[in-house]
Amino acid sequence: MSEFPGGGDLYFVLDRNGALVAFREHTAPWAAVVAFSNEAAAARFCRDSGSEGCEIVQVAAGDDASLRSIISQVKGRGIRYLLLDLDYRRGDCIRYEFEGDWLGPSRPHQFRPAQR
Repeated sequence: MSEFPGGGDLYFVLDRNGALVAFREHTAPWAAVVAFSNEAAAARFCRDSGSEGCEIVQVAAGDDASLRSIISQVKGRGIRYLLLDLDYRRGDCIRYEFEGDWLGPSRPHQFRPAQR
């Protein structure tokens, strides 16, 4: 894949400790980091998920070096996917697999949280 998902900037959500927000799905061995194609969707996710003290950070379209760095760092923590535009209430999103230090195939996805 040669361009950013969504064709523009990406907006990542950081928790109150400054870590990227990621989730593990039900029965899945790997986790996924969330990102959004616009700031309003990221803010809606923060509100709907009840994430207190979250921060939204932008990675500019075309900043391949920053996105590659993020992917390389999170893969070491068992994160193997990016969920683009996750609707926290419905679970709808686009899931991108990581291939090396970049984004691989994508497909529509229905997120199912892990059981607690």
